[in-house]
Amino acid sequence: MDEAEKKLGKTRAGKNLRIDPNQKVEWIQCADPNCGKWRALPPYMKSSAILETCDNKWFCVLNSWDEAIASCGAPQETGYMPASSTT
Repeated sequence: MDEAEKKLGKTRAGKNLRIDPNQKVEWIQCADPNCGKWRALPPYMKSSAILETCDNKWFCVLNSWDEAIASCGAPQETGYMPASSTT
């Protein structure tokens, strides 16, 4: 069991977020070609601001808001993702 799997009990990773479908949720996608997973941002964070700080290439390891899913080894998040965001 890797470190990401050990932390799953402390996170929302791999779980339905059960977010109100009317609430706007921003998502950010890992730029690693072997990953490409989407991570939901907390309401106080904006993807545009995050991408400006990392040269428009964000990776799971840069996830500072949920340490348990700050790895490409953590499961894809689920929830009310916009149709254009699903891969």
